[in-house]
Amino acid sequence: MAEIDDFVYVFIIAVIVLAIFGIISFVSPWFAPVNNVTVASLSVGEVGAVTDYAARSIDLRTFTVGQEQTESLVSSPELEISRGWFGGNDEVFSIVVPDYYLETARGVRVSFNVYDSNRYANLKFKWNGVVVEENDYDGGFHSFLVGREDVKPSNTLTVMCDGPGMMFWASTVYQLKNFNVNLEYGPERVIPFEMLPSEMQSFERIEVSFFTTGTGTLEVKTNGVSVFQGHPNGAGTVSFNLFDAPVWSGQNIMTFIDRDGTYTLQDTRVKIFLATSNVKVTRGFNMSQENYNLMLQGFQGRVNFFVDNVASPGSLEIALNDHIIPVSTPQVGWNTASFTSGDAVVGENTVTFSGTGNYQITSARIELER
Repeated sequence: MAEIDDFVYVFIIAVIVLAIFGIISFVSPWFAPVNNVTVASLSVGEVGAVTDYAARSIDLRTFTVGQEQTESLVSSPELEISRGWFGGNDEVFSIVVPDYYLETARGVRVSFNVYDSNRYANLKFKWNGVVVEENDYDGGFHSFLVGREDVKPSNTLTVMCDGPGMMFWASTVYQLKNFNVNLEYGPERVIPFEMLPSEMQSFERIEVSFFTTGTGTLEVKTNGVSVFQGHPNGAGTVSFNLFDAPVWSGQNIMTFIDRDGTYTLQDTRVKIFLATSNVKVTRGFNMSQENYNLMLQGFQGRVNFFVDNVASPGSLEIALNDHIIPVSTPQVGWNTASFTSGDAVVGENTVTFSGTGNYQITSARIELER
């Protein structure tokens, strides 16, 4: 009987011990020390000094130098011109021809398709108030040229028609499609382009790239100054800076010339390169009161960031809420910069990456570590 009592006592003690360990294992996670807290994950990108980069690209596509050129002045998919006893519908266009086109202008061509018309009266075209063309056009494509002598920097084109005469109950109607007013000039190709004041402050160079085939001598001018003259075949590049030709804020003119043949330029692009610029990247994150309290209790703040590529060596500067925090020379891979509770605040914070080197930073994490 005593042996049974001893076994019961041992069994009860074992159950109590197991229960105690179970309670400890259940409660212990709630009291375990916190060693690492991630406050925020951020994307960053390219940071620091960017040297000689293409700020803007202008796509000129394909054109041929050494033959007649055209420049669109007005384009409308559809017009309806009408006139009856009690009124009608005219179309009036203001047409501006810039000076740089007027020098080699041959005239202005008006073209259209007559989609439908009852031809009760003539369709009329007035150029600067003077009738330059009229007809009771039948269906199909039509065009006429306004001579160079009548083309001014500022012009007015009126498209109208006469009424139906004695048929007071009817209206003359012309339905036009693919209505176009094109300037004919050449044989050089004129390309205007704008330079912004901010671009001029750090202007480095302009680069013109193309793929060309042709005969004769191709010349490229910028604002009247030749920047290239030769016989390119295949892929070609023309590069120039302020020492080679004038470039100024506002409108500039690039001219492609071939006086003794023709050159076709395909995939033509003008790239405007600017000199060194410091790229700063600023990101925001929220620091909760609980996380800030951890810092007051001795946790160290960390900006852990991953450098994917170092394009050029130099310093990297990280500022937390305008407080500069120390950064060692970054290497490819994970890097760390530390901050204290005096650098951070409860609520919204900003972290800014900049520097004299050039770094591609894939991502960054704001973390608290014990």
